[in-house]
Amino acid sequence: MKLPAITIAALVAAATTSNAFVVPLSSITTATHSLSSSFLNLAPTASFADTTIPVEHLSSLDYAITHLVKKPKVLFFHGEYTNEKFAARLLKMMGYDQVFDFIMPPAMYEGTACPQELQDGLELGPLIKKGMYPLDGDYFKWGGRFEQMEQDPSSFKEEERASFQDDLRQYVTKLDEQYGPFDGIMGFCEGGAALNIAIAMAEQGKLNGALDSAKFFIHMAPWVTPLGGDYATMTKTMPTLTVAGTNDFDMFVRSNNKYSEGFTGYFDEYSHNGRHNYPVLNDKLRNKILSLVDKSTNGFLVEDWEGTIYDDDESSLLISLTEEQKATVVDLIAEVIGRDADDFAPQTTLTDELEMDSLHISEFFSLLVDELGFGDDFDTKANEMRIFGKMSDATVQNLLDEAALMEKSSEVLVPPQG
Repeated sequence: MKLPAITIAALVAAATTSNAFVVPLSSITTATHSLSSSFLNLAPTASFADTTIPVEHLSSLDYAITHLVKKPKVLFFHGEYTNEKFAARLLKMMGYDQVFDFIMPPAMYEGTACPQELQDGLELGPLIKKGMYPLDGDYFKWGGRFEQMEQDPSSFKEEERASFQDDLRQYVTKLDEQYGPFDGIMGFCEGGAALNIAIAMAEQGKLNGALDSAKFFIHMAPWVTPLGGDYATMTKTMPTLTVAGTNDFDMFVRSNNKYSEGFTGYFDEYSHNGRHNYPVLNDKLRNKILSLVDKSTNGFLVEDWEGTIYDDDESSLLISLTEEQKATVVDLIAEVIGRDADDFAPQTTLTDELEMDSLHISEFFSLLVDELGFGDDFDTKANEMRIFGKMSDATVQNLLDEAALMEKSSEVLVPPQG
């Protein structure tokens, strides 16, 4: 059984400072900048010559299970209806700061909160009601128009394509000038679609050397924006890894299925059982990322690194729990809900049958830390957020998986020496 992937609902929950499950931002800093976010509402030919683009920095000293001598510096573009702060918190919570040091700018244009017609599909409704996703928040977009992704690029007016491409060219060039060079680039959904076009621009020598240092690309929830024009249909050579949910919206599934047609050379894919979301960085995804880095760069991996081989089904993290520990976890669930452990099976849902709300979930993880001997300072927020993000269909099995992940991350790990 695969680890549950986190939903966009959990993304916005993670960005709410008043929520009990929020990940601390001690390792996330904001660069000093001279402009307010309103400068992002750009005219088509706006110049960045005299501006400093504000970014989020995400870095961690944790080299746990990474096999890295040093971490690649990666430029990350977030998706629509969010912002760079949401992206930083989610990437940290899912563990991606273990393998990369991130630079994350806001998208080029002022955006909006998620429209009402998409809120239920993205599971935002309950969070909006609780004030966890403020509809008056500052959100940004790249202008790629995901709803029109399947249209022919030639169907757009030339001035529309030129405006998007000119803004993107200036923005990426300025980012590279101010914060580069970058070892790689990575984006979620629309952010990755913008980077897809930027790659073609760089490979055609249109960015004045910007992104020339980038050797790999990771696109989560991949698609290609038709506003890229010829750059959208141009074959790219940069080594690439895609990350996609098998239960994503149909248009994104179709896009992912044909995305590899736009690349030559090294291309790899990772699928998770979630929807339109960032998956947790488990061993299988981590090793695919390390393979990408290994094939495209030199000097980042320890010399004796070898990727762990998994079969197609991927072994459950439960392998790290003993039978006694599994029984302990089930007993703790029963204790928290006041039921007999024999009353429920691993696939029993938490909300419908066990009626475990967010308070019970927090209590469960608190007891788990004590019972399994992880120590008083063990942080369970990421585990809680993964369950909270999918409360409608979370199961006892999911709690067992989270317990196994806690057991695995509690091991004493020494950073590789380089």
